[in-house]
Amino acid sequence: MSILDAHTHSVKPKSVVSVGYGDSLKLDEIDYFSVGVHPWIFTQSIDLKDVLTFIENISFERKLVAIGETGLDKLFPQFENQKLIFNLQINLSIEMDLPVIIHSVKSQNEILKILKSKNLKNSILFHGFNGSKQEAFEILNNGHYIGVGPQLLKNMRVNTYLSEIPLDRILIETDDTNTQVDKILHLMSLKLEKPKDFLKDHLNKNFFNFFNL
Repeated sequence: MSILDAHTHSVKPKSVVSVGYGDSLKLDEIDYFSVGVHPWIFTQSIDLKDVLTFIENISFERKLVAIGETGLDKLFPQFENQKLIFNLQINLSIEMDLPVIIHSVKSQNEILKILKSKNLKNSILFHGFNGSKQEAFEILNNGHYIGVGPQLLKNMRVNTYLSEIPLDRILIETDDTNTQVDKILHLMSLKLEKPKDFLKDHLNKNFFNFFNL
């Protein structure tokens, strides 16, 4: 089996394709997808009712495996509205018993506070994570997962403590880049000094566990 991509914006099989507000679905070209409202949407003029209707209308599709990506980003406007729509999506994930893929920029404390306030049993992925080691372990200690992908190509913080993250809490992803998932697996193999086949089997198991497949 090929390595499974837990979060991508490219339409391709063996991946969870992220579908955002207003995106079209190409169900015959994908195996799984997530649906969510990205916090960057508030750079546009939108009607929150229309956004929720979009999510609800797509929620019946059998290939839907997660809510997201959603989250909070302090570098973008209307932070209070971001929190409102994030809360609504977390509530929807609980109702549908679906995991959540989270985008977090300078907002980890607010996100964790919201998550802790919920009766949350579904899994949470902080995708593309590049916070400090302390922030990473705060996420892990709350039972959540960390997404690792294109940041391995750069000199980013997660590289300095990657080997300390429990392997059963990592999901591999390509996000919005053209990077091949096999290249990320190769880099991870070098950094962790573990065989690619071993990592592939372990990460694919994480994928099926996280998405309840």
